[in-house]
Amino acid sequence: MLVFDFLFLSILLVFYLIFKRDKKLTLIVAIGAMCGVLLASYKALFLFSRRIVPYSFISNFAYFNLRQSFVPCVVLFVLFALIFKDTLKSKIEYFLPLELSFYVVYLPYCIVSTSEGLYSKYSLFLKPVVYAAMLFQCAISLRIAFEKIEEKKTVPAVIHSVIIFVYLLLPAFIECLFYLNDKFFLPLIMTLAVSALPVFFMIVSKLKNNQKMS
Repeated sequence: MLVFDFLFLSILLVFYLIFKRDKKLTLIVAIGAMCGVLLASYKALFLFSRRIVPYSFISNFAYFNLRQSFVPCVVLFVLFALIFKDTLKSKIEYFLPLELSFYVVYLPYCIVSTSEGLYSKYSLFLKPVVYAAMLFQCAISLRIAFEKIEEKKTVPAVIHSVIIFVYLLLPAFIECLFYLNDKFFLPLIMTLAVSALPVFFMIVSKLKNNQKMS
């Protein structure tokens, strides 16, 4: 059952690298994976991951945002942007391969190291999809927000900034709903819904590129 957790993000990363065909991404992927290994190792050695899941939305929401989704994702990219020497536009383009390679390592660790992860249908089948949707949508909106800021179009930039913020919170929100209600249907519907937006943007982008080439 854990095969999907270990392979889903890895397959997406491989397809992304094949599509981009950029040798520079090898270093970015290595940095992301190394950060995933370091954080997972630190948690395994110094933090106790097994916990009794409390029947509290706020407590679980804070836990998942702090340990798994919002904070690790934001901190990784901020540190990368501050340390890595390149243009801001290039750093934004590197967001997806950096974060995807990080979560290829870190997300399976989060699942197998927690008692709720090992026996949860959500963690085993939906969680990797939700995190993929988060990363792809954040990458898309980050790029668009940057372009709109350069074009001095405030409203679209703000809208996409809000989308980024919401998508960073969604993984914790959906997981909390599952643990509080113990029903698979609602998280399944929400997973499909949050996955639809990045797919929509990718289709629109592909159509626009085809129109430019024709």
